[in-house]
Amino acid sequence: MTALLRAKNVVKHFRSGGQFGGTKAIIKALNGVSGRYPHGEVFCVVGESGCGKSTLARIIAGLHRPTSGTVHFNGTRMDNLSAAGRRPHRRAMQMIFQNPQESLNPRMTVRQTLAEALHFHFPATTASECEVKMLGVLADTGLSADTLSRYPHQFSGGQRQRISIARALIVQPQCIIADEPIAALDVSVQAQILNLLSDLRDKHQLAYFFITHDLSVVEHFGHQVTVMYLGLICETGSSKTLFKKPRHPYTQTLLQAAPRIGKPLATAKLPGEPPTPLAIPSGCAFHPRCPYANKRCRDDKPKLMRLAEGTVACHAVEEGRIAAE
Repeated sequence: MTALLRAKNVVKHFRSGGQFGGTKAIIKALNGVSGRYPHGEVFCVVGESGCGKSTLARIIAGLHRPTSGTVHFNGTRMDNLSAAGRRPHRRAMQMIFQNPQESLNPRMTVRQTLAEALHFHFPATTASECEVKMLGVLADTGLSADTLSRYPHQFSGGQRQRISIARALIVQPQCIIADEPIAALDVSVQAQILNLLSDLRDKHQLAYFFITHDLSVVEHFGHQVTVMYLGLICETGSSKTLFKKPRHPYTQTLLQAAPRIGKPLATAKLPGEPPTPLAIPSGCAFHPRCPYANKRCRDDKPKLMRLAEGTVACHAVEEGRIAAE
């Protein structure tokens, strides 16, 4: 079956206004990312801040154009389309942002926010049809009808994120791209939003492209996982496989540092700080912090290698210095 989303060798470089090494700085946010994202599944992307997660999400959503590489949605190449050419596909791929206070227009009521999205994609919708659809998505997201007449500042953070979800849902998408949608919320509200997203996925047969740094979210919410480091993919696999037996040293460290109930809090045992995307290390980008690195790791960039389940880009795994099975 054709993948819902497909990215191939996606590169994204930004030109910085500052100086680095006497020339204009180039921020290498993505450096050849590929992936296939199936219909109806939750695909999570994890990694440290600055690894390129959000940039990848915005490229897939069409908010950025890649420097090179391709993005396909439902079999149609999207990265080379004009705004007008992309418009028929926008309805099927909606985005939820991290901070609902910033992503909702403070001058618009909830009614105006939902109606604007609906009329943009379905201009022939009548006022009565619009009302029915708005009440329907409010019910789906656990909000009451009197929500429509109020403004974003009159709601809590969790309620505002529910409104953002309703705005995405009202145009009947196939895929929702969620860029850390619970990071700005209180811990007590995060589980409610995750449960809501899970219920909506089952009810509407949605696929999620889910950006997060919270591994507990990935473990309980995701089907497939990609681990990124400095704009590159380290490892991919099902959430069950990845949490049971991570292969890449970076993935292993992330999981060791993740808090677990009944276990003492661990810390990441990696030397130094993550290198800057202004100057990606030669060879494997992770080699300056990797306990298994050798000369080949320093000189040659590893390619994604397919294993029994998923893929990994690591010379140490390939050579048997880290167990792959």
